[in-house]
Amino acid sequence: MRMTKTLILLVAVLSAPTYAVNDQERSALQRLSTELEAITKIINEAQQAANPHDRKLVDYQRLRADLQKIQQGIVYSGPQKSDQSLRRK
Repeated sequence: MRMTKTLILLVAVLSAPTYAVNDQERSALQRLSTELEAITKIINEAQQAANPHDRKLVDYQRLRADLQKIQQGIVYSGPQKSDQSLRRK
């Protein structure tokens, strides 16, 4: 009987929705998103200043795609809203 109650409790706890992102983590992820936006602006400035005749060229399109992929990974879900991106639109 005790084992059955424990099993029922365990199933109830494991099946209940959980929110892994707490306020501190959410704040850190928002700061990260803001920093990534700032880095994107710096990349734009660097590309405008780049000399197309240099021997070594930076692949700015690929760099932007990598940053965008990182930003897409910054997703959280909370009690009020679910599956919401931190990126500003």
